[in-house]
Amino acid sequence: RWPNLAFTYLAGELRAAGFEVEIYDAMTKDHTVEQVRQHIQEVSPDMVATSAYTPAIYAAMDVLRAAKEVRPQCTTVVGGVHATFCYRDILHQYGKVVDFVVRGEGEVTLAELAVALRDGGELSKVNGIAYRADGAMVATRPRPFLSDLSCLRPAWDLVDLRDYTYYPFAGSRLAVVETSRGCSFDCAFCSQQKFWNRRWRARSPQAVVADMEHLA
Repeated sequence: RWPNLAFTYLAGELRAAGFEVEIYDAMTKDHTVEQVRQHIQEVSPDMVATSAYTPAIYAAMDVLRAAKEVRPQCTTVVGGVHATFCYRDILHQYGKVVDFVVRGEGEVTLAELAVALRDGGELSKVNGIAYRADGAMVATRPRPFLSDLSCLRPAWDLVDLRDYTYYPFAGSRLAVVETSRGCSFDCAFCSQQKFWNRRWRARSPQAVVADMEHLA
């Protein structure tokens, strides 16, 4: 079991934009949808966002459906590789469950979306999202990849590391450090080269070591 590293980066950028954030890793905790529903009812969030790879997309929709049932006024968001490629299908099939799809690299996009919703900003100017408006599907311009990955601020303090362990070592704690993103190859069986447009970017050695020191 390892932490969802994407959530730590998403949470960090949301917090830097002035929002109160919680990371709730229901899958690692083996929580049921009913437990997720109860937690949403207790917390009463203004936004519930989840990620999903393809085999988990139905479970992700169950979570967002529960959020809408418990708190109809909350904004629901889904992102990740599956959502990036299949946002039209998601909005068509689950338009009553999903308010927004974040496409591509999500840290800046999700923070900008949250700011626009809070401040009454123009959603069409938020790059990298898809949504429905007046019965039509809207997909804004793709967001360029971050030029400097080292600028991201992972919110490790929001992660309960007691949930994560490396099984061969009893009592161990497990974290994940990001050193780079992307892939420059063109393997036919893998979606990563499509998601990252066959680009590869590295974080600075200083940022990687700083994460290692912080986590240790």
